[in-house]
Amino acid sequence: MICSFSDIRSKEIVSAKDGIKIGHVDDVEIDTQTSELTALISYGKYRLFGLLGKYSDMRIRWDQIKLIGEDIIIIDDYAVSNSYYGKKDSFMSRWFG
Repeated sequence: MICSFSDIRSKEIVSAKDGIKIGHVDDVEIDTQTSELTALISYGKYRLFGLLGKYSDMRIRWDQIKLIGEDIIIIDDYAVSNSYYGKKDSFMSRWFG
């Protein structure tokens, strides 16, 4: 299957282990030396309309992707535990640690 960036951008990212919806593909990371796609980027969700900051952005390495389907991208559970449910980037954490 050959996809353009606009096709990949509309796909939803889902964890293979428990089916948690991670988000959508917002950006890609390309190695300019080898011309290979190395990672997909999903921007962190806002907390309370952005007033309390947002979750960290998620970088999903290409080897963590299990399947790219028509509507969704299925990833390993390792990527889920790596970012969203760990550190939060918020206004309060910047001032008070």
